Amino acid sequence: MRYLLEEGNEGSTFSLLLDGRLYLIATPDKDLYQLKVRAIDGGAVPKFDTATVIVHVNETGCVPFELSTM
Repeated sequence: MRYLLEEGNEGSTFSLLLDGRLYLIATPDKDLYQLKVRAIDGGAVPKFDTATVIVHVNETGCVPFELSTM
């Protein structure tokens, strides 16, 4: 399984590794990000699905997030 960040990463604030780990790599310039993530399996005929990851940035620098499937 691999994961791709398709939309919502304004300013290249996040990095999504192929294994699905999401990293904050730049200073956020807003309080809320909605990231569209695509998951692709490794089958001969690849199957995929997308989900929206909602990231809330708070004053302490912590970045809680929630996942909702599309």
